[in-house]
Amino acid sequence: MKKEWSKKDVLYVLTELKSKMAFVDWNEIHKQIADELGTSVASVKATLLNCQYIAIGEGLENYSKVQKEATEQFIKQHTDKFFKLI
Repeated sequence: MKKEWSKKDVLYVLTELKSKMAFVDWNEIHKQIADELGTSVASVKATLLNCQYIAIGEGLENYSKVQKEATEQFIKQHTDKFFKLI
C-alpha cells in the first residue's frame, strides 16, 4: 500500500537525517525512518531527493505540495546547507 505522506512525516525524515547523518550510517537511518513511518527505504530516499530539488534544484523534480511546505519550513529553521550534503 502506498503511504500518504504528511508534512510532519517529511519534516521527520529531514530532521532525523540532519541529526544523525554525522555519526550513523545513512543506510541505517533510511531503514529506521522507513520502519518508523511504515514505508519503504526507496520512498524515504525519493522523499529526500524531492526535498533536495525544492531546496537547491538537484535531485528529483517529482515533489508534492506537502514536501514543498515541509522543505520550506525546514530551510527557515536550519538553512539549505543540509541539502548540499545529501
